[in-house]
Amino acid sequence: MLLAASYGAGMVVPQNPVGLVPEGARHSIGEAMVAAEGLGGANGDALAQAAREAFSSAHGTVLLTSASLIAVLAVAVLIALRNYREPWGRMARSHG
Repeated sequence: MLLAASYGAGMVVPQNPVGLVPEGARHSIGEAMVAAEGLGGANGDALAQAAREAFSSAHGTVLLTSASLIAVLAVAVLIALRNYREPWGRMARSHG
């Protein structure tokens, strides 16, 4: 969902084929590539390049967001468990 939203926000259709590109191409790299193939020539190449750049940017956004969430969760777990100590009786039995 985040990938699709980021792709849609980053997809800038080149000026020349604006009226020729289906709306779905602005929301899906697959649709954009099919449209680019249908356009052919310089317009198709420009659309395919715009789609690749939008997808790459969206992918980077998703990876950065995921990494940030993992880091925040790791810090939250460390804070939540910072004072946790295994009870002596349980620890002695499990390690002995």
